[in-house]
Amino acid sequence: YFLALSEGPGGGVTAVVDAPNVAYARQNFEGGQFSYHQVDLVVRSLVEMGHKVLVLMPGKYMQTTVPNHARWNGADRKTVLQHEVTPDERALLEKWEAAGQMFATAQGANDDWYWMMSTVTGEAPPLAVSNDEMRDHRLALLATRPFIRWKATSLARFSFDHQYDAAAIADGSLAAPSLSLSPPRNFGVEVQMSDIGGPRDAPPHAPERVFHIPVFAACEQEAARGRTLASAASTSGTNMDFPGAGAGAPSDAEWEAQEAPEPHASSWLCVRLPA
Repeated sequence: YFLALSEGPGGGVTAVVDAPNVAYARQNFEGGQFSYHQVDLVVRSLVEMGHKVLVLMPGKYMQTTVPNHARWNGADRKTVLQHEVTPDERALLEKWEAAGQMFATAQGANDDWYWMMSTVTGEAPPLAVSNDEMRDHRLALLATRPFIRWKATSLARFSFDHQYDAAAIADGSLAAPSLSLSPPRNFGVEVQMSDIGGPRDAPPHAPERVFHIPVFAACEQEAARGRTLASAASTSGTNMDFPGAGAGAPSDAEWEAQEAPEPHASSWLCVRLPA
């Protein structure tokens, strides 16, 4: 049923959202919780980019009382806190459900498997929005190199400049957070190799082997996950497309021709050696 929904009429889903991963981002403070509003920031930004979105929501977070796995210094890690879903949060769940933008994962099932499966299914798999490094899945899946390549080319990474604290935002002591999204890369960030030149015995066209080595300065470490191509505040619209998002999206060539903002551009060291 999930695959039928994600590949349904209208071109199918183009972006799936790992709801728990987004909701708990930056919620490691006293009072932190599963933030439906953070999920909504991501959903609205993706929709504005032209994506057809599907939020993968574990069923336990669709109840009246939901678990709260947010952790902070001094918290009792042996006790699972509870959170009463507010009317505003319930309204978000109902909005996504009415729009066909939410799928409730089965009770007891690992919600990660759903979005991971979606990225390798169909002719045009959707991107997955998640910062999950999948340390608990890696050994059960591909070998290290193919796994790293899959992550680099399938996952859209996100970041908030600060947490969504509903109480602080309501009393005006904190502004709503800004969201940045980085689309998947077209290739893995690893050493690449290519052969150029003619037959080995036909100088001066002797073949050469070229190694393309990714190089990052200290300030570029965060950007190693991908160029930041969208920045959206919760109070403003997002008007920048991911490659392949919507009818007006630029082609790969047009996208590559755009000047990447510093310091998010990758640097490559090219080394040419005799084959």
